[in-house]
Amino acid sequence: MSRQADDAGQLPSPRRRAGWRFSLRGLLGLVVVVTMVGSHFYTSWKLRQAMVQLKQLRSEVGYLNETDRSKLVVAVVPTDEPLTWKIRVRTPALQSYQIAYSTLWPAGSAEPTWYSGQPLPGGESLVTLRLFSDPRDNRWKIITLVRNQGNLWRMATVLSDRQAALFRGSHDTIRGGIQAETVVAAGRSLRVIEEKWFAGDGGLMLFGQEAPDDDIDGLFAELQPLPGLPFEVQENRR
Repeated sequence: MSRQADDAGQLPSPRRRAGWRFSLRGLLGLVVVVTMVGSHFYTSWKLRQAMVQLKQLRSEVGYLNETDRSKLVVAVVPTDEPLTWKIRVRTPALQSYQIAYSTLWPAGSAEPTWYSGQPLPGGESLVTLRLFSDPRDNRWKIITLVRNQGNLWRMATVLSDRQAALFRGSHDTIRGGIQAETVVAAGRSLRVIEEKWFAGDGGLMLFGQEAPDDDIDGLFAELQPLPGLPFEVQENRR
């Protein structure tokens, strides 16, 4: 009797089936891993969105990337104002520049007839060129505005009655000049704006063809080197 009891006590216990066993610690660890992976992908997506928005914002304000300060750097600043053009300029540290402007490219000439030029101060400046009717005397003018560190310089030229009538109307235009951020070596000229108006038969010309033999009206602006160093901003000018 006792022997049978001993044999019964030696019978092997039934095997437990192998399988996944979750403990509270393992479950918490899994939750942490999933959360971290999800957070990583969400952060990466937000970062990409932020970079896209930053690039768009920089484009809207004409942001100039950090480059060699011995170079001339220019970027177009988009604007929805009519007959208005804006550029952001950073002049070289050891080279003075001026913004020359015109509204007339004579027939047979290699470049426009530059009316005048506004010297640019050292550092970064916002340059605005505008064709407008001055309410003080009702005359059409081209004006150049240069802003630098809260200072403002302006220069204006009166336009002829013929050009005033042209700019008041709607005509075909051909746009040239720079289209994106441009970097050039110091001492070189750079045509930053070249927008031509065509009236009559000239308006049928396609971009890329030679200019007509007649005078060309439009808005032309060029950064031109000057002798000496750029002047430093010392006081506000209005």
